[in-house]
Amino acid sequence: MIKLKHSIIWGSVLEEIKILLDQTDEMYLRLFINSLSYDNDAQGREEKKKYLASLKNQVEKINKKVKTFNVIRKFAFDKESKLTKLSPIDFPRMREIVLKHKGDYPKEKELNNFADELLGETDSASSLARRHTALLLRNTLTPLRIELGKFVESLKTLEEPYQECLKTKKKLRPIVSKEIEKSMISYSVNLKGEAVFIVGRLLENLSTEWLLQLKRCGSPQLRGTDVKNLDFDQKLIRLHHNLKKISPGQFSKAMALKWDRNSFGHKIGKLNELKKDADSNIKTGINLIIFFESKINPTSKKLFRVASKWRKNT
Repeated sequence: MIKLKHSIIWGSVLEEIKILLDQTDEMYLRLFINSLSYDNDAQGREEKKKYLASLKNQVEKINKKVKTFNVIRKFAFDKESKLTKLSPIDFPRMREIVLKHKGDYPKEKELNNFADELLGETDSASSLARRHTALLLRNTLTPLRIELGKFVESLKTLEEPYQECLKTKKKLRPIVSKEIEKSMISYSVNLKGEAVFIVGRLLENLSTEWLLQLKRCGSPQLRGTDVKNLDFDQKLIRLHHNLKKISPGQFSKAMALKWDRNSFGHKIGKLNELKKDADSNIKTGINLIIFFESKINPTSKKLFRVASKWRKNT
């Protein structure tokens, strides 16, 4: 839950960065930039000094938020995370642009609209120079804006092993989707071992349902078998060896997932010791879950009673 809390804080920091960027564009590159219209070099140096001091303060606010964002990213996710890292704004480059700005153009006579000239909205040399400088300054903000977009896109990596499930989500019962969502939440906050455990537990519950359905349909191989009290591996053996319902490949993958599920579930404090294999385990589990779910008859009234009991026990 600590990492989930940090993820929530993370989202608020991202919003603050976006707001500060928009504020910088509106105030410093549209309004305050017009203070860089001056009559002589001495006045220009003074105006640039005041403008840069204020701009520096604004950029430092943004870069502080960027640093906080990256610290949370590093703390909440492992080094192998594919989530985009943000880069600070290059203020030295902004200073260079401002210092090179030329603003002491002769005042044009007979301006039709003095207010437009003051706001840099005419086609005078002074207005064009200010707009050009604003454009160069805006370009220094662009890399961070691009990274914000890339970060949003990179969030998909938090659900990467679940893509097959997301494609077929409508085909799954709510009870199954709910368990997968629990696994996805655990995975998204880097509790990959817990995510594997939940997927493995779900697969075992589905194997129980499937066997109970087959038993109710009169399968002679299950006559006299107490399905609910079978171990997970025994359920898989029944489905593969006795009933020929799953292929050798599916059986071996399910048994491997069963082993990893137990490893994660019974080693408290070491849920992530096999995290490098977690993605493949989850992908395997999701594919098996989709297959098992497709074999279970959701219209059976008896099965609904089983599902209702299962819902209370998971």
